[in-house]
Amino acid sequence: MTTTHTTQQPPKISWYAQWECGCGDGGDELFEDGTLVDADHDCDEEGGGEISWEGRAECTCRWSLETQFDDGDYVEADHDCATDQ
Repeated sequence: MTTTHTTQQPPKISWYAQWECGCGDGGDELFEDGTLVDADHDCDEEGGGEISWEGRAECTCRWSLETQFDDGDYVEADHDCATDQ
């Protein structure tokens, strides 16, 4: 007789976000929860353009969050699977 053990993985939150600069450039990024976001964009606009982000966090428990943030922000969902359903 063979015994099979399954290990349950802890929940994991991932982000998909799009950034846009005031000069019109933009891009997409995938990153883990608890990340300092940086578009790494060298803007040709005088004084540099302001970069804004729109992102979606998704947890393996099927919870999700959509929010906006600025370039250079530390992005963390602060999600608890047991209470955020």
